[in-house]
Amino acid sequence: MVRWGIAMLALLAVACEEQVMQPQVKGRPLYAVDSGNNLIRFGSLSPDTVSSKALSGLQPGEVILGIDFRPVDGRLYGISNLSRVYTIDTVSAAALPVRSTPLSAALFPTKCACTAMPNRICGWIR
Repeated sequence: MVRWGIAMLALLAVACEEQVMQPQVKGRPLYAVDSGNNLIRFGSLSPDTVSSKALSGLQPGEVILGIDFRPVDGRLYGISNLSRVYTIDTVSAAALPVRSTPLSAALFPTKCACTAMPNRICGWIR
């Protein structure tokens, strides 16, 4: 029982450390993705890059085309070139698929902007 408690404390310490290690930004934190599949975090009052992490959890050759926060749940969503929708953790840059199958590729243009709507995951703007 003591070992279990020590193991849980160690896991919590690592989880808390990761949250604390994220650099502070001036103003509101903003996020972007680049062509190398990196999640970039910077501040609205200081647009120089504060942190950049490689996205994980994507298929080989998959690229995130657009991201946005969904107002209903406050999570960051992304859409890929393979028509897959992901939630993206802003601390770890881990991308988790929202569903197991991709959306219909015919629905999305190759160049687009993703905007999260309150009543659906992504609306598309050409």
